Amino acid sequence: MTGVIRIERLEPPDAELLSKVARRAYSDHFLYLWDDGGEAYIARSFGAESLRTELEDAANLYFVSYYGDEAAGFLKLRADSTLPMFGGIAAFEIERIYLAREFKGKGIGKEMMNTAIGIAESMDKQIVWLKVMDGNDASIKFYENCGFSICGTVVLTLPHIKAEHAGMFVMQKVLSGGS
Repeated sequence: MTGVIRIERLEPPDAELLSKVARRAYSDHFLYLWDDGGEAYIARSFGAESLRTELEDAANLYFVSYYGDEAAGFLKLRADSTLPMFGGIAAFEIERIYLAREFKGKGIGKEMMNTAIGIAESMDKQIVWLKVMDGNDASIKFYENCGFSICGTVVLTLPHIKAEHAGMFVMQKVLSGGS
């Protein structure tokens, strides 16, 4: 496996690939959040048919990252997603940015983040935002190193999530065109 990193846009026919990558990357890091080991969430969020429907929705932009020829992670972007705290500011959400454990520390996450921010800038967005588990110190530090700062909190109300893991930070990065 070479160290070449590629980020490729996904289309509806790529739903099976996305499902495989998503299940692997998510399972590597987040099963501890759930009282059912994440089974219900993974089935609902990362099943091929569910993802095919999301890929068909123009509001969603999905990408897979490769390290050499191996799918390493995925990115889900929502170009017109905002929160009330942003008022009328043109906001852009990084809804999911997941990387399989074995690919951490190889620069892939940074390339995925650069891809997302580049797309947001090309759309003249003022803010890029995301949510992160409030106990996920490594991801929070990564996002801070990418220029994001904590700007709010939310609590997940999903079935089977353990209450002690339901807290999330909202983080934002103001883009150069923003104020």
